[in-house]
Amino acid sequence: MEQLSNSYAYQPLNAAAKDIRVLKLYSGHDADKISGELLTTCLDSKSPYDALSYQWGSPTITSTIYLGQDGELQLTTFLHEALSFIRKPDEATFIWIDAICINQKDVSERNHQVSMMKEIYSSARTVRVWLKQEIDFSSPCFDILARLDKTSPPESLGTDATL
Repeated sequence: MEQLSNSYAYQPLNAAAKDIRVLKLYSGHDADKISGELLTTCLDSKSPYDALSYQWGSPTITSTIYLGQDGELQLTTFLHEALSFIRKPDEATFIWIDAICINQKDVSERNHQVSMMKEIYSSARTVRVWLKQEIDFSSPCFDILARLDKTSPPESLGTDATL
């Protein structure tokens, strides 16, 4: 994983309590700077958050997320695009993003958080996947997804005991 330079001073997490950080991404519009704050929560508390899975892409730093008086973190192009796209214009978004919510410079924390990723992603309300902004929606795979969306809802498909 890439290392982002930053002036943000991460506070240690309580590994025994299954603590994670969640980004409270402040609302904004296209031209607004990206800002927010990192909150600590325990996975067992069931606090609602989304998670972002994205292609790390080029390690080129292109922008910054401002975390108030706590400092700032540098963002890669892909992460900047993802945050710009998912933030809402009128309310905050609570989201877990590995590059931001894990202190990438603390090897012990990083290893522990990576070991918790299955639980982090499965505890999220929604997992958003960001591939890149320029997706060709005329691709045949999107036709298939559109047709699947029009079929019966998943709960009507029954269950398969072998899964």
